[in-house]
Amino acid sequence: IFYAPLRMLGFPALTALYVTLACVTVLACTLSSCALSRIVSLSKLEAATIVYVSHFGLSISGYLPHYQLFGFELAFPFFLYLFLYLRDWKLLDLVAVLFCFASGTCFATYLGPMLGCLGVIVALPFVWSEIKNSGVRGLLGKIGTSGALCVLLVSTLVYLIQIRPYIKADRELETQSFS
Repeated sequence: IFYAPLRMLGFPALTALYVTLACVTVLACTLSSCALSRIVSLSKLEAATIVYVSHFGLSISGYLPHYQLFGFELAFPFFLYLFLYLRDWKLLDLVAVLFCFASGTCFATYLGPMLGCLGVIVALPFVWSEIKNSGVRGLLGKIGTSGALCVLLVSTLVYLIQIRPYIKADRELETQSFS
C-alpha cells in the first residue's frame, strides 16, 4: 500500500522500503489502539503500554534483518478486529480484519495460513454460540451479503496478487532431487 506509490514518486528502493515499514507500524499501532478502545476502557497510559508491548516487544529485534516479518505487525489488530467483528457483526470490523490479513500476507505469504488457522480457532466459539442461539440462518444473516462479498473480493485479490504468481513460478522451476 505504501511501497509502490513511493517508488512511482521516485523514492529509492531502500528509502521506500523503510518508509513503508514505518508507515505499516504506525498504521498497525493506530488500528490496535482504536480496536482496544472499543473492547475495554483503558487509560491512555494503559492503552499505550499494551500497544507498545504488542508491537515493539522482544520480537522487534528479529524484524530488522527480515522485513517480511513486518507483516506480523498487522497480526495484533487482525485479532482485535476479528474479536470485534464476531462480537458486534459490523461490516467495517470485517473490512479491518480483511485489510490486516491481505496487507500482512503481502509482506509474507506464509502469514495468510497462520492468521487463517488461528482466526478459525478464535472464531469457532463465537460462531458455535451464534448457531446455537440463532441457527445457521441467523449466522448467515449477521454475516450478510456484503460481508460474504467482501471476503470473496479480498480472497480473490490475495489469490491473484500473492498466490498465483508463486504457482506460476513454481511450474517453471526444474524439479530438484533431494536424494
